[in-house]
Amino acid sequence: MNEMTVARQRSMWVAGLSTVVEWYDFTLYLYFATVLSRVFFGGGEQAMLVTLAGFAVSYLMRPLGALCFGHLGDRLGRRWMLLASMALMAAAMLATALLPTAATAGTTAG
Repeated sequence: MNEMTVARQRSMWVAGLSTVVEWYDFTLYLYFATVLSRVFFGGGEQAMLVTLAGFAVSYLMRPLGALCFGHLGDRLGRRWMLLASMALMAAAMLATALLPTAATAGTTAG
């Protein structure tokens, strides 16, 4: 195989991996929605609605991200935008993990 084919295959593996990580993240969020609503928003029906609204916003922002990163990828290089989007996803997961709970921060937790 030539060098270009290997680079394309690597890019496809990275793109596939990032898609798997993204869907895994969405699946975990929905799976733990009841726990997240209780821990971050104090529990109850209103807390569950806020938790699911956060999921809806993240899901609806995907096309906007695709437009922005697609445009920048065409200008600056798709590899760099793929790495940047994966880094942003990892940073968002870390930020979520570091959020204070409703027990420690009160209503400012969410």
